[in-house]
Amino acid sequence: MEIYVNKLVSGAFERVSVLDTCISVIWITRYNSAGEGELYLAATEETVKLFEGETLLTRTDTDSVMLAESVEVQTDPEDGDRLIVKLVSGEGILKRRIVPAQKTYSSVKGENVLKALTADNIISPSDSTRAISFFKNAASHGLGTTIQVQVTGKNLLEKISEIAKEQKLGFKVSWDGTWMTFDVYQGTDKTGEVIFSPDFENLGATNYELDTSQHYTAAYVAGQGQGLDRVIVGTTDGTTGFERRETWVDARNTSSQTEGGSMPAEEYEEILEQQGQEVIASHAVKVKFEGQILDVTGYVYGVDYGLGDIVSVQTGYGLNTSARVSEITEVEDENGYKLIPTLSETEV
Repeated sequence: MEIYVNKLVSGAFERVSVLDTCISVIWITRYNSAGEGELYLAATEETVKLFEGETLLTRTDTDSVMLAESVEVQTDPEDGDRLIVKLVSGEGILKRRIVPAQKTYSSVKGENVLKALTADNIISPSDSTRAISFFKNAASHGLGTTIQVQVTGKNLLEKISEIAKEQKLGFKVSWDGTWMTFDVYQGTDKTGEVIFSPDFENLGATNYELDTSQHYTAAYVAGQGQGLDRVIVGTTDGTTGFERRETWVDARNTSSQTEGGSMPAEEYEEILEQQGQEVIASHAVKVKFEGQILDVTGYVYGVDYGLGDIVSVQTGYGLNTSARVSEITEVEDENGYKLIPTLSETEV
């Protein structure tokens, strides 16, 4: 795996070196949250200096990028010193910002809310010191449903991830040598078209996990006001009776007062309901398949299926279902290259 090292010079990233002798590389990308990774290489004065300051890692075979977050040198008199570099994917840039002042987005599609958040806090914020000059939004694709959102004091990455999960959208930050571009996308339904199963000899060792310990199907969202005057809105995914699981959301910082004045009560309640739906979406039943794809049937990642796509999975024990490719882990070491998908967000 050939990895290019880019350093921040005079406000822009410039390619300064190439890493092609790593002992091991882990490169993880995710559909609607930041990915991560790790480099493990021989420690020399040159390699240690490569990771001083802001460092962007890129590849020619993917548009995903990584930022170096931490560097550790481990000394070993017998096997030689090793340099371990912890990485966060390009989406990790979003966690460098919060939404410091109340922002309300009314009757806007999910994708456009995400891009408005990056515009207001990275691209063209009112405080110019917060701006990243080489960061931009991609053109809109019209994805998502129309929602009402109000944000105050939230970490930008966390809020974007919450909305994206509720909208079933993915997002990414890529770099073309000049611009870092934030984009929103949606996986393709390829059930029945792409099937992973031991019977087809294209799925190796698997791990299946189902967790309902943090599962909620209904939320009571408490907004402004006190006591009997507090505005409380209930929202649900439609589950009733024994299977209904409720949670309380404290949204007292969500206000009906905006820069344009007081919003109608109905619009304010829609904003609270949206917050409840985001909480429900982030506390869905956790159904996760992890399996190593065996490249024997011609399915090629990036061609036949990609991050965010929905595929068919057959693991035995009657666990035949559709699942979203929510994460891709690439590993390259002395044993060669492996592609390990995490399949999750199955409808339950």
